[in-house]
Amino acid sequence: MKQLQLNFSSISTLGMLLLLNSSAHAAEPKWGLKAAFSFIRPDVALAERPGSGYEAGLSYQMRPQLGLEIAAQNAAAHDRFEVIGAPAERTITLRQLTAGLSFRALRWKGWFDVFLSGNAGALEIRSERYTVSLGALGSRDIPARSETYAIYGLGAGVVKSLGNGFRAFVSPRVGFYFASGMKRIWNVNGGLQFAI
Repeated sequence: MKQLQLNFSSISTLGMLLLLNSSAHAAEPKWGLKAAFSFIRPDVALAERPGSGYEAGLSYQMRPQLGLEIAAQNAAAHDRFEVIGAPAERTITLRQLTAGLSFRALRWKGWFDVFLSGNAGALEIRSERYTVSLGALGSRDIPARSETYAIYGLGAGVVKSLGNGFRAFVSPRVGFYFASGMKRIWNVNGGLQFAI
């Protein structure tokens, strides 16, 4: 009888350990979504004024410290120039589609995590059509342009858990692309991540 009780106790203990182990794994979601507001500062050769936009992404946590992310960003800045002495300004739209890795470099439990990231992808730069008024000389049309480049980025981020699967983050990043020499685009993204 004692042997039966001992076996039952051992089975119960093993069952509890398996349940706790499965719960621990369930508490670490693999997939996540993010939505962010972006402030951008393109290279002065591209745009004279900074701009803003948004970014959305899908992430997958491969290991506790290593994650994969695919993200799309749409943002706009403003270019100022002159045509025969007449000032003009037109919108420059920057669209990025990137894939990259993030590495958790530091965890201050109960406060926030610090991540480092690297990514690569495609950058589309679109300049809208613009008509410049030249007074008595009439007007001049500047045609729309669209160019695509490879872009590479490095960044860091601070992430704070809000509970219920939500996390807030702020992430500065710099992207590099080559168009008549190396150009840069500075980003500061801030928003929410949600575990799915």
